[in-house]
Amino acid sequence: MGLPTLYNSILVFLLFAPAWSNGLARANYSDFCPAGNPEIQVDSTSYTITCDRSYMVPLPIRVRDNATPADCARVCTADPECHGIVWHAGNCWQSNHADATTGTAAGAILLVPGETQEPVPEPVPNCQEQVDAAVATANTNCANQLETQLRNSDEIAANCDYGQTAYIRTIAGVRFRPMDLVTQYRLGECRPSKGSPP
Repeated sequence: MGLPTLYNSILVFLLFAPAWSNGLARANYSDFCPAGNPEIQVDSTSYTITCDRSYMVPLPIRVRDNATPADCARVCTADPECHGIVWHAGNCWQSNHADATTGTAAGAILLVPGETQEPVPEPVPNCQEQVDAAVATANTNCANQLETQLRNSDEIAANCDYGQTAYIRTIAGVRFRPMDLVTQYRLGECRPSKGSPP
């Protein structure tokens, strides 16, 4: 049992040691470790962080270079197969295995994704002013069109000749003047039929 653990530790050291000398990598590590808060939020996903730990069996796959721990978290969030990711000295090492074992790895940060929160939708703006303006415009347009149609009907009626019969316009429409019919056709007084205006 001691040999595989020693073997894994040596292997992890050999994988990560060359990049550890990078000053930026040390700065990124010190931003997270020692972990005052074991969770971080990267975009919409929370991550549990564990300092000085890495996946051992099966070995993680290197997926990105020159990255920050937050960059590694974004890589993991973008891949639905990602079970966790290790940041070490500017490199991202991804594990897609839920049963992967972890071990000690100096300078590494293990990030395990947790709950992803859906972004809060933008509030719907109050559109009442636009609705009121649209209704007012529609009412104005309707009134203008009605007035135009009434003016046109007056012009058309003035050009019509019904044997010198005069007519008047009412709100209900157009009706003939009974006295003009009586004079021209000697009909006596004309009475409106049912349903027609008086």
